[in-house]
Amino acid sequence: MHGGEGRTFVAEKFPLSRFDPGIREQLNVYAEELLKWSKTYNLIGPCTREELFDRHFLDGVLLLDHWITRGKLADVGSGAGLPGMVLALLADGVDEICLIESRKKKVRFLNHVVQLLGLEKVKVFHGTAKHAGEKWGGRFDTVVSRGIGDLLYGGREALSLLPPGGTYLTFKGFNHQQEIQNFSQDKISSFFEVPRIVYAETATGNRIVALTKK
Repeated sequence: MHGGEGRTFVAEKFPLSRFDPGIREQLNVYAEELLKWSKTYNLIGPCTREELFDRHFLDGVLLLDHWITRGKLADVGSGAGLPGMVLALLADGVDEICLIESRKKKVRFLNHVVQLLGLEKVKVFHGTAKHAGEKWGGRFDTVVSRGIGDLLYGGREALSLLPPGGTYLTFKGFNHQQEIQNFSQDKISSFFEVPRIVYAETATGNRIVALTKK
């Protein structure tokens, strides 16, 4: 894997044409199911198909482009599968993906999509990161999250899932500096290397922050 301070980028759009027809079809099916189920189960806020790709699916591409993801990966608080389900479709180098989600209706949706798309390398864990860590402590090379809480909370959630050298990647906004400061002042920071920003976007302030376990 790689890290270091990230370069700054302008706002991007999901590069659908970059992927082969089979992957594009799977992404489209996933998008259709997510929009359909959200009408009943409120899996994601109101959005168009275009917004779904550019605001939500794009995060999976950013992780692929700005961090090498391989081996085993866990998505903590996966929700409707963002970004874990997208990575399952795009990341050839990842041989196992675990979507960790505690809410029953979202677990039901994730299992539906996994079965519908025949995603054999994906498993859905119904429970918390703590429970997943008790079952698979130190199993995952990479842990990702999106919108589960601040950096301190995310680091605590990811810690037991990672082996030494494993990395937690999370999306942050304009308040990332305060979150990094709060994290660095907590005792849990002693279990990680210094936080790194591996991607920064100028238009929205979005960042990908990386914590590598010592």
